[in-house]
Amino acid sequence: MSLRLKLAILSAVLVAVAVGVVTLSSSRLIGDRLHEEVDRSLMETASQADNLVGVRNRPIARRPELQRGLELGPVGLVLLSDTGEVQTALGESVDSITEADRETARAAAETRRDGETSTGVFSTRSTELGDVRTLTVPVPGTGALVVERSLDEVRSVTADLRRRSALLGGLVVVAAAAIGWWLTRRATGPLHRLRVATGELAATGTISSPLPKAGPDEVGQLAESFSTMVTRLDASRAQQRALVEDAGHELRTPLTSLRLNLEVLARYPNLPESERAPLLADLDAEVTELSRLTNEIVELATDQRDRSAPERLEPARLAERVARRARRRTGREVAVNAEAGTPAVMGSAMQLERAMTNLVDNALKFSAEDAPPPSLTIRRLDADSLAIEVTDHGPGIPEADLPRVFDRFHRSEAARSAPGSGLGLAIVESIAREAGGATWARNNPGGGATVGFSVRAVPADDTPQVEGSGND
Repeated sequence: MSLRLKLAILSAVLVAVAVGVVTLSSSRLIGDRLHEEVDRSLMETASQADNLVGVRNRPIARRPELQRGLELGPVGLVLLSDTGEVQTALGESVDSITEADRETARAAAETRRDGETSTGVFSTRSTELGDVRTLTVPVPGTGALVVERSLDEVRSVTADLRRRSALLGGLVVVAAAAIGWWLTRRATGPLHRLRVATGELAATGTISSPLPKAGPDEVGQLAESFSTMVTRLDASRAQQRALVEDAGHELRTPLTSLRLNLEVLARYPNLPESERAPLLADLDAEVTELSRLTNEIVELATDQRDRSAPERLEPARLAERVARRARRRTGREVAVNAEAGTPAVMGSAMQLERAMTNLVDNALKFSAEDAPPPSLTIRRLDADSLAIEVTDHGPGIPEADLPRVFDRFHRSEAARSAPGSGLGLAIVESIAREAGGATWARNNPGGGATVGFSVRAVPADDTPQVEGSGND
């Protein structure tokens, strides 16, 4: 059952319950009101008849004023004598005389009239012609008055009211169901389009159906979230496709070199050591480069970086550790320049060190050994962020390549002969973007280039500062 049908049925049921409650309540109230009117008419008739009844021991049958002085209408009147016998019957026929009425008449005949109207007893009785409402009033010194009125009129009015209310209620329920269906169709229209879009996305991987427009309500917010998710999925899929294509292109070169060297070794197993050693060294270099390239591709493709909880880091200490590691590994000096009072940052020590290391490695690769050492600088960028950048004294970056230095696998023409995969700066850009920062690259007026990224600073407090995990 669709959501539209469920909501339409629910609205119809709610309206039906409301109409039923209103119908029963109104019919009951009107019925009670009509019964009150019947009782009032019986009391008025009984009061008039009691005033016209003769004094004690005067024959009631000789009182024609009883017939002339009453306007009975649909009411029937019976005067019982002191023996309980019917003495006078006026108006509608009264067929509901009971033994209790006769006992009331006999008891009242022995009572002296004191000038006050006696209190009667109401009752509802069933007769052959239907239910009647009866009022029995004792007449002291005379007998009793039995006033009766049929309830057929009351039952007819209430039954007609129920029929009309049921008919009108049925029309209201049908209208409510139709209006509920229309409203739910309008309300769930965006959900239907979202369902179609998700089904199409699951089946084909693409969406051609128009997505609902974003709005302030929950459905609009859901549509906006879904549209954002689809956009990010498309972007991620496009990035993965580009990564696979670029990776295939970059892997082709070392694999080709490996295959050619292996073919040479297989074809000439008795090569002299002077020729065999360079081939083996070339194989080792290609395998090492292929291993590094594969690891970086996997890291970028699967986004498998450190996911530990962010910690408070002192970037100057991390920079010193990165510089020491670079000195040990390459034997070359790396200067660290950190502004005094540099605030701490929140993040992952492993990721931040990886980004710094890639910048330092990139600077060392393009700096001559006799050139001034690269400098790893940490400075305040603005009130809320720090800049971490590395300046080298190499040939600089060609102007045409500046906008693309952080692209995956991008290497300038001059750098194609240098070792590397072209993924180091792409990893820096990915880490910076995830941390909410930005990256930049520029040539320096005196020569060389500066490449860096920004991280968010945290306000200083008494929280202990942490260098981060990892080994030197």
